[in-house]
Amino acid sequence: WQPLKAHTEGVCARLEHHLHYLFEAVPELEPYAKLTAYLHDLGKYRDDFQKHRLGWNPEKAHEEKFSDRKVSHSDAGARFMQLLLDMRREEASELPFVIASHHGRLKDVDALVSRLQNTADAETLVKVAQTELPELGE
Repeated sequence: WQPLKAHTEGVCARLEHHLHYLFEAVPELEPYAKLTAYLHDLGKYRDDFQKHRLGWNPEKAHEEKFSDRKVSHSDAGARFMQLLLDMRREEASELPFVIASHHGRLKDVDALVSRLQNTADAETLVKVAQTELPELGE
């Protein structure tokens, strides 16, 4: 287990390491790639995720056991990327797709569109994440 900030920074560092030569050849890709890394787990900032997947509860000192209930987390970052780049289905949807499917399960853009249409808290979660990751505001 590691704090979300450390995990996100680690993913970004690994991305920079593995794509170093690509960034040299096509430098305009670097900010989009880094943003993808920073947004990939944005939904983990939801209280619901913190309470039910990590056992955190502000009203109790510690939960007795972790919940096995699935709590979505990759949709928020994908939705924020979609909003940020004003992407529509017919246009490039690769970055939101990468974020939303980083654990697998998405088969096509229709599945992505369906999944993201009910994600309403992405902009709020970015503000929460920026308190730990000011790089998101750059």
